[in-house]
Amino acid sequence: MYELYCKFRDKKGVKDSDVSKATGIPQSTFSDWKSGRSKPNTEKLIKIADYLDTLIEYLDEWKSDIVTCTDCGLTYDSTNKKDVKMHEECHEKWKQGSLIFGELLCNHSINEKMKAKNRSISQNINLPIKEKYCAAIMVLRCLFSQSVEYSDFNPKHVTFEKYVAMMLNNEKYKKHLDDELCQKLIADYGTMDGIKDGQSIYNVPVSLTDASNENAIIHNRQEKIILYYDQLNDIGRHEATKRVMELTEIPRYTKKDAPDYLTPKAARNDYENEIGELEKIQEDLSNLKRPD
Repeated sequence: MYELYCKFRDKKGVKDSDVSKATGIPQSTFSDWKSGRSKPNTEKLIKIADYLDTLIEYLDEWKSDIVTCTDCGLTYDSTNKKDVKMHEECHEKWKQGSLIFGELLCNHSINEKMKAKNRSISQNINLPIKEKYCAAIMVLRCLFSQSVEYSDFNPKHVTFEKYVAMMLNNEKYKKHLDDELCQKLIADYGTMDGIKDGQSIYNVPVSLTDASNENAIIHNRQEKIILYYDQLNDIGRHEATKRVMELTEIPRYTKKDAPDYLTPKAARNDYENEIGELEKIQEDLSNLKRPD
């Protein structure tokens, strides 16, 4: 949709002429797209999406009732009243959270794409410190957004500044930073306790007065999981079920004295014996076509 293209174009702070110059796509293409005379093909859409740091699905015209909110990140069925209501509630929480915590990148696909892109920049030793610093902050903003969303946009979640200080006290996270970059971040934000080493989620302490809301939060998360599961096809449901079974089997395959970071690998011992079944699933997935 041209309107969505404009939204991401304006968010990046560029004009059609800038997009044209960066992608090699004639500027007349955008005028034709706007007037409805034509529509960019898939190859052009991919170039545009990459330049605007978004996904091709948001620029292409969806022929499905399943939509993903570009702001709060929730995927829902626009024809289902219950789904629509759930999205309205989630979107309102995201909106209020953004007012409290600043920009929240809660669309998971875009979040992961932005995180990977900026992590690569922040770890490039050949780039100037200023560029690596900005990229590291963006990675932290992505992680912070995930943490706030995990808390169900709890206003008692720590601020971005405190979150950064907690992550800079996280030895496993600091391994991704060179000494110069790490020291500059610490000089600006400091360090403090609050997030377990190796993790990136801040768990908001639950007081006695908040305890009554905990069940509601858990119920909300469960409904989201059910919503996502209902949108999967048969192969997707099969895969999702296997992943859950794999997680619940972790204690069975883990030594009592094994470090936490070894647990997932140990849990895969039995899973890796199913090579034949995995190959069949991969073959089925490769034969799937996007629905009209």
